[in-house]
Amino acid sequence: MPVTDSIDFTIKLKAEMEAREKLQEAGYFLFQLKQFADKEIDFFNYSLSAFLGAWTSVPDIMLYDFAEKYSLGLTREDYVTEKEFRLAAKVLNRQEAIDFAEWLDKRISELRKDHSILFRKRIEVVHRGYPLTTRTYAVNPSGSARIPITSVTPAPPSQATVQWNVEIKTYFQERPNESVIDICQRAYRDMEILVQDAKYEVWKKEVSK
Repeated sequence: MPVTDSIDFTIKLKAEMEAREKLQEAGYFLFQLKQFADKEIDFFNYSLSAFLGAWTSVPDIMLYDFAEKYSLGLTREDYVTEKEFRLAAKVLNRQEAIDFAEWLDKRISELRKDHSILFRKRIEVVHRGYPLTTRTYAVNPSGSARIPITSVTPAPPSQATVQWNVEIKTYFQERPNESVIDICQRAYRDMEILVQDAKYEVWKKEVSK
């Protein structure tokens, strides 16, 4: 590959929001969750822990992205929360940065409300270990209603060719009616919308209303 092509590629990568890269990391571990849905629970928990870490850190990284965008004098070597971001924006009189911070705070509050269980599970992973999950198994013969796997008995000779489909579901005890994967999938999509709205400055239209 010519040297110039390599340089162009590097510049293109640098231009991307790092929050977007962190979102892609969360997407990778969401994929891993699905891969381990019917395998060892340990590997499922490892992927869940990694997903929670990447997913919850996306807004934090976004603050650094926009601190650079608005030249707030904050680098990735600094400890930056919304408080430091707002203070720097106010001191430097960067109104767009102030508006962005207000918009982001509102959107994060919505995420915390809609996906409070994942933010709580993230705290558990960091301070207490892996979140408690329960895994259930159910089977259903093709074309028939589901029945618990514990009630399966050897099929009589006339039904020996029946195909049995096993359905495996892992869920948080607080949410027995929804699988962990479904919860994470929905949360990922909402975070993806946040990143896209920030990248394409949709927030400017919302702030001006």
